[in-house]
Amino acid sequence: MRTIFNERTKQNEVVFSAELIAPLTENTIENSNGKLFKIANIKFADKAGKVQKTTAMIYEGNYSKGMEVGQSYLAVASPGPDGRAYIRLSHLPYVDNRATIDMFSFETEKASVSAPKLQVEKKTN
Repeated sequence: MRTIFNERTKQNEVVFSAELIAPLTENTIENSNGKLFKIANIKFADKAGKVQKTTAMIYEGNYSKGMEVGQSYLAVASPGPDGRAYIRLSHLPYVDNRATIDMFSFETEKASVSAPKLQVEKKTN
């Protein structure tokens, strides 16, 4: 889990991995912006490591790509005005294994690199 700041909503959101645990609902719902979504049943480990089961929205642009029960996907939780968290599930896998500097042997001293000297030719007419 990691927290990001959403510039559009001016709120912190939490990005995490959630497993799709049941087929998507047959019903398609339209939000106030005219975007279509379905409801998904998911499970994930919360900030304390406890497994939680809940629902998430999957927008048409994601579920149309195909999603499999038992697979983990990128999820984003946003705080709602009613004290609830609203979760959106993507068709993309959640990747939290980005490279860190301790995986490499970066030199601690700056390498000295000298630029080649340029020779300028004088042109005569």
